Amino acid sequence: MTNDFVQDVEDTKVHLGIMIAKEKQSGEFLLASVVQDSLLYNLHHHADSSELMKLAHHAAMVSIQSASEHMYLNSFTVHESMRGVMHSMVSLGGDPLLTAVAVATGGVLGLQVAAPDVVSDYAGAVATGICSAADDMGIDKTNIQRVTEHLTRKSAPLWVAH
Repeated sequence: MTNDFVQDVEDTKVHLGIMIAKEKQSGEFLLASVVQDSLLYNLHHHADSSELMKLAHHAAMVSIQSASEHMYLNSFTVHESMRGVMHSMVSLGGDPLLTAVAVATGGVLGLQVAAPDVVSDYAGAVATGICSAADDMGIDKTNIQRVTEHLTRKSAPLWVAH
């Protein structure tokens, strides 16, 4: 990874934390929209980049980490974070199925880092958030659902063991 890439991911994490805090103060809070807006704002220059899937993976990780630092982490928080990441990465030009894989693996890894004791409990919310985004965008979610459920529900216990 280049230094610019790493810096963009770190800047995104900081910006996302600030945006979550501001939205919580206003009392009107839609996490998926906050995540989507923050990622698009910080990462728009990566649109159609060859590193977009790597970026989607890291964006999902930092989204979970930021949400766990600034909110109460539960299945709804995980679901909405992944929904926002999926929306933003597809908007930046990501292929929906490839993006779903990158977001699913990044989301579960983010859970492992932020809340290792609940990875198995919330891994399914990673998949449902991704599928909800596909529904929102009018994308056929059949294959996305199969792949994300496999990656999250079947693999999460293995990731916890490592």
